Amino acid sequence: MKGFTFPNEKELAELREAYREGLRVELVQMNDPYSKLRAGYKGTVKKVDDAGNIRVRWDNGEGLSVIYGVDIIRIVEETDLVCNRCGCRVFPSDNPEYKYQCYNCDEDLDGWEVRIRHKDEPPKRIRVGYMANGELEYLTDRNDEPLEFDNRAEAELHLISLEYPASDIQYLRFVEVA
Repeated sequence: MKGFTFPNEKELAELREAYREGLRVELVQMNDPYSKLRAGYKGTVKKVDDAGNIRVRWDNGEGLSVIYGVDIIRIVEETDLVCNRCGCRVFPSDNPEYKYQCYNCDEDLDGWEVRIRHKDEPPKRIRVGYMANGELEYLTDRNDEPLEFDNRAEAELHLISLEYPASDIQYLRFVEVA
């Protein structure tokens, strides 16, 4: 495999320190043509194995590892800040002109456009629905529970990973729930 090298003991210790269990990460690049994972997918680190591969439980349910020295991920810093518009959690922006990014609104935000979430305020989630016979029906999992996501971008990525036609996403409703 091109670019693949095993980490030495020091590098392995640094990887385990940097990518501890429970850390949120985002996929930047994966060199696996058979994977359904694409740039922008987010997941939670489970462990770093002895080869330096970072085992991740991706939000779409996949458990594919990130190969040391081949694939690229970035750490997603979680904050206690929420968007003033929609109430969803914001993250540090990749755009140097802004401080934060709201994935639900798909907007980059300045500091005055966010607020600290009150300790008793439940985080908002997004459900995906569609109109059927004049009523809103939600997409469900295998247990008939409505699917919920942290933001609209995460919901869209999940739908695309299930091979839902991207052209049909515009007809769905993305509804905030507490």
